[in-house]
Amino acid sequence: MIPSNNFSVLPWYGSIDEQNARRWWIYDRVYPLFVPANRLVPFQLLRDSLSSVQEYDGFQFTLTEEQRGWLMQDGTIQESAGGYGYYQELRPDEYASENPNAIFFYNLPARAEGTQIVEGSVSAIALDRHNTVLGVFAPEIPVGTTQDVGWVFPQGTDSILVQTNNNPQSQDKCSVFVGTVDTTPVSTPVLYKADGTLVGNLPLTIGVANLGEKDCIIYYGEELQNALPNGQYYLRMTDGTNTWYSEIFTAVNDIEPYLKITWWDEKNFVMDAGTIVYDGLYKNVLYLDSDLAKPEYPFEEEGETRDGYFFPVKQISEKRYRFAFFASEYLLDVMRFIRMADYAEIEWHGQKFPLDTFLITPEWEANGDVASVEASFDTATVAKKIGVGYIKAIN
Repeated sequence: MIPSNNFSVLPWYGSIDEQNARRWWIYDRVYPLFVPANRLVPFQLLRDSLSSVQEYDGFQFTLTEEQRGWLMQDGTIQESAGGYGYYQELRPDEYASENPNAIFFYNLPARAEGTQIVEGSVSAIALDRHNTVLGVFAPEIPVGTTQDVGWVFPQGTDSILVQTNNNPQSQDKCSVFVGTVDTTPVSTPVLYKADGTLVGNLPLTIGVANLGEKDCIIYYGEELQNALPNGQYYLRMTDGTNTWYSEIFTAVNDIEPYLKITWWDEKNFVMDAGTIVYDGLYKNVLYLDSDLAKPEYPFEEEGETRDGYFFPVKQISEKRYRFAFFASEYLLDVMRFIRMADYAEIEWHGQKFPLDTFLITPEWEANGDVASVEASFDTATVAKKIGVGYIKAIN
């Protein structure tokens, strides 16, 4: 995250003075960022990498014709008759490293066209003991180049399916290492009331993903051990080198009446300003105090006018949902990514709406601390009719 360009629903700052309510023109007005009292909304933040490889054990791929197949994102193998697409299953606990948490690839072959899971020369999928997919590693490596890459796989990984573009006759063997990476974990976050009163430690399950020059600190939104009383709070978190303060949030015991927006991508969202990590588990979640009301009904039609009468040939009717809410700048920063997401949905009073389009239109209030926002979205409500003009003409 860079200043005034927030990537997370719950933002984090390097100083408590950067909290939204502490800006001089806000005059201590706190925007109510709603979260369930029994779990915070998922969040992540970036830091300069503190990760380092401690130890590793490795081998070179030994492939056979029986291991031919395309590795798919759901952890299945699709039959392959080509000269590429060979996979191998690894079990991290079988290696010499104590408590292995990462896998590394060295001497990768140049990728071939037509790989199934990604456009890359190596793919890996982490599975738990029930063969449920926990995460997918699929770096994009340009054609004709080789790279060394690594991946800190998710907690609970029992086995890893790995595929490279090697084949049994290849002279270039990809070396694969399973090892332990010290990701310099963060301490247990400390909870404060909005007025600065210390509440105490708030145990959260925090993960750290290494992105090369950056580490991404991730909270996936697991349920809290004890629900928070209704109120406004913020968190303080440190890794011994850096200290961060969260934005002030409002814990609510009954979150059901609120409008919920969830969005996520298939792969990491990489921008010049940073990266949002999507590892198959992370999803953005936002709660708004709003209701769906006053929908619009856009209508399009094509046809021709003959003898003073219009004969429609194609007609398209849509229903566009709308809702309104107030938002501060940091929330608008992250909401602009909803329209760009691979997947997005809204839940409201037990109804679920997959989003085809999403648009926010903010109008800043006079005092400048919040904007009045009109939001609209389309879902599967399109009705189309063709040939009306022809039918009328025949009659």
